[in-house]
Amino acid sequence: MIGSLFNTLFLLTPVVSSTFASVGRLLRDIKEPGVIGTLVIDEAGQAQPQMAIGELFRSKKAIIVGDPKQVEPVVTDDLKLLKEAYTEPEYSNYKDKTLSVQSCADIINHFGTFFDKGTDYPEWVGCPLLVHRRCVSPMYDISNRISYNGIMKQQTLAPSEEKIKTFISGHSQWINVTGPEKGSGDHYVPNQGEIVCRMVDEAFSRSKTPSLYIITPFTKVVSGIRSALGTYANRNKESALAKSKVFGEWVYSNIGTVHKFQGKEANEVIFMLGCDETVKERYAVQGFVNSNIVNVAVTRAKYRIYIIGDIKVWKNNQYVKEAKDIIDSFPFENTSEND
Repeated sequence: MIGSLFNTLFLLTPVVSSTFASVGRLLRDIKEPGVIGTLVIDEAGQAQPQMAIGELFRSKKAIIVGDPKQVEPVVTDDLKLLKEAYTEPEYSNYKDKTLSVQSCADIINHFGTFFDKGTDYPEWVGCPLLVHRRCVSPMYDISNRISYNGIMKQQTLAPSEEKIKTFISGHSQWINVTGPEKGSGDHYVPNQGEIVCRMVDEAFSRSKTPSLYIITPFTKVVSGIRSALGTYANRNKESALAKSKVFGEWVYSNIGTVHKFQGKEANEVIFMLGCDETVKERYAVQGFVNSNIVNVAVTRAKYRIYIIGDIKVWKNNQYVKEAKDIIDSFPFENTSEND
């Protein structure tokens, strides 16, 4: 009877939403295939393939929506070891940790295009995004170059004069800040934190609830800048931060890693890179921060992106360096008085 009960529910509520974490419990009593009419999976680029098997079995048809050029699925260490343990050839296609529901759907999609990956094997993407409506330049230019082979067309409206008055600066920019990180795996750079504190204070002086994210690739940088902002507010009692009634909540809702903010957007984003020269040739700089992370971070910003890092360190990362080059070369003749 469960299938009939769900179909009765759908007469009253045509769309029922769930997460991958809870959909198993929601549908566990449906044993027959094809009970659900249409399954829509959003952010499919972040979901591991096995997460969708149960829902697909119970659905007549599915629409898979996602972006393989954004953050890949999170694969735990135990699952990674399990994948490596299988040597049979039939499992070889499933060992890649970047494999997602979206990439599996792309494989069977007859409509799409090939993206150059700099190798002999281009990547097939089904029904790719062509019209970009999320952000203005230079964020659009960075994303289009490092992730989409220049196929996108920009259709994002410029900000209004009222919005511009709330921005920290008149234009997006790379802010070069050197200094030692905390070390022992903590890539937070206090010198960079001081700059960010002043920028956030400026944002709160312009708006009671600034549309601003602080995004970083590293969880310990999140902890470091949260602590630094709290210290700044305590030491500067007359600052906009100290006087703000929403600052305590804002610190936890608007600061996080790139993974936290996928699918979200703000008027401005501070992309805080961290790291010093002691790690410039290590995985944190040269491997972990890949094109997907840079793409997601910069495109969370609709109108302004401020990237804070040490260029001596981050010139070793081709995607960060390319983002800096685009920002530096972008013409900013029409800057406002808050430049």
